[in-house]
Amino acid sequence: MAQKERTGKRDLSYSLWHRKPSMGRFVGEETAHRMFYYDIDGVESCFIKGKCYPLIFIETAYYTSRPDINKKPKASLGSAELTDSMCFVVLYKRSKTEVLKTELPGGGVMETPDIEEVFIKQFYPVEDKWTQQTPEEWAKNLLSLREMQEKKLRARLGATIGRPKKKKS
Repeated sequence: MAQKERTGKRDLSYSLWHRKPSMGRFVGEETAHRMFYYDIDGVESCFIKGKCYPLIFIETAYYTSRPDINKKPKASLGSAELTDSMCFVVLYKRSKTEVLKTELPGGGVMETPDIEEVFIKQFYPVEDKWTQQTPEEWAKNLLSLREMQEKKLRARLGATIGRPKKKKS
């Protein structure tokens, strides 16, 4: 992910293209109905020997009224299980007073409401209860979880990364 905002805009072309009404134009309505495409909101990752490995999958949504809503990490839960990564849903509440400012390339500044509080629920490797945290608490907890996951991944892959492939006889 880019560390700085590049444009301040999101192109929805692909988002709309991969949905059933559009896909049906190319593969037929019945087939399009069987195709599933989910956007994964975020993947905390690390690079090891030039390869990017997932550590934590995060599905995000606006906080509505209660954190016990039925928001589930649809696609990312299976991916987390497959890669032995963690998986969370993060609901965020936007501030009514605080603003985040980001400089855009080529000049200009984008302003957006800052995050006031977050509600987090872990789904993998264990399902937990919703917890409420400040953005600072979540950032520090996320960093700690990331470091733990990266250490675990490096230990797991240590014997195989960079090992030469066996020659066929």
